[in-house]
Amino acid sequence: MQINSGVNLNKISVNISNSSESGLKFKQGDILKGQVEEIKENGLITLNINGKLIDALSTVEINIGEELYLLVEGIKDGKTILKIFTPEKLNNMDNSDLSNNLKEMNLPADDKNVQMAKKLIQHNLPLTAENFKTISKGVNLLTGHTPKNLELVAMALAKGAPITQETLESLVQFLEGESNLASLTNETVNILNEIESNLTSSSELPAGATTNIQPKSPNEVMKLLNQLIETITLPADESSASDLADKITQAIKINLTNDNDLVRGLSLVKEILVQKETPEISKKLTDVLINKLDQMEKELSGQKIPNVMSKFSKDSNPNFYYLSFPIKVEDEYRLSELKISKDAGKKSLADMDKIKFIVSLDTSKLGLVIFNVEWNKNASLKIEGLVENETALKYIDNNFNKLIKDLESHKYLVYYNGIKVSANGNEEMRLKLEEKAEVVGPFGVDMLI
Repeated sequence: MQINSGVNLNKISVNISNSSESGLKFKQGDILKGQVEEIKENGLITLNINGKLIDALSTVEINIGEELYLLVEGIKDGKTILKIFTPEKLNNMDNSDLSNNLKEMNLPADDKNVQMAKKLIQHNLPLTAENFKTISKGVNLLTGHTPKNLELVAMALAKGAPITQETLESLVQFLEGESNLASLTNETVNILNEIESNLTSSSELPAGATTNIQPKSPNEVMKLLNQLIETITLPADESSASDLADKITQAIKINLTNDNDLVRGLSLVKEILVQKETPEISKKLTDVLINKLDQMEKELSGQKIPNVMSKFSKDSNPNFYYLSFPIKVEDEYRLSELKISKDAGKKSLADMDKIKFIVSLDTSKLGLVIFNVEWNKNASLKIEGLVENETALKYIDNNFNKLIKDLESHKYLVYYNGIKVSANGNEEMRLKLEEKAEVVGPFGVDMLI
């Protein structure tokens, strides 16, 4: 069936008859995003739209897992008529098409609103006056209306993060990737060592003290900060492989469950340094330390935002969780990163039969070392490696049998697919922004072998 429309996308229609029963309410001109969950007989499919599963009758060939953008053309005989267009066609849409829809929503059909409409659609956000107001407020809190700022604010909005100056600045710092927890920790510890060497008095935090107890002396402030740094840092000691794995697992759990406390702790120390005059510490050192604490606080907060599952049904961002931690190796903090693929479907990580993840460590002697791992519930592991140079490749290749034996001692069947040298000497692990002309979107680079 073909139904004429003011929006020139394509001439494909989908009939949905049970949208009201599923709690979905459509109105003409709405642009939605859905994903094909199941294909049944006689053209019947199941769509996931805004977290609701509904049956639809499709007149075109559609694949399971395919992401669809849907325009509500109207209602006929009690059925909602949706027109399908692909994500690729979204960026090629004629601006006049969206302008017509904006006018129907009583919104100014100017270039800014058209650009905001496209970005809202990309992030599966409904085109409402409230969302236009919120995204406009967000870009103004940054440096104004730019494609990059639109992407940042839309991402935060889709994740349900508060659109505030603090939140957006944290997201900007994280996505620009100019610093990381390891480099910030090294710089902070160096400043702490210099401050502590200048302190003439010393006092200890009372036993059982927490970040809710405000330190009263410079030594107490420094000790609290050291405790926070130790909490953020993954352990690396001479324990057995099994014991060390348990310690690292526990440290990651603590960081994930107490990330808000860590941020509050850093904020507390920063506020004490700002508000309390401490003659024992030079003003210059205090200002530098406050700046580093501010960056650490933003790094932790910014990292958390992309990891939150969108409050909408389908996340437009790359499907992975990203975590980073400093590891202290020979009195120097090195960056450890973990990226875990997440299922866009209904299963949690605990219920998945197969999990793909990437681990990396920025080592002092071998450079960046990355392992791409596929874990299967049948206790098998597939492992591939990536390094920056031939020296690292030879060393790891010659010693990899020890890792295989350790894994086999834990009843894993290991398939080692070898190790390669990175073509460009660097592989990005965490989410960053890619900017091409007017199209700005998040992307992540996996290790490809």
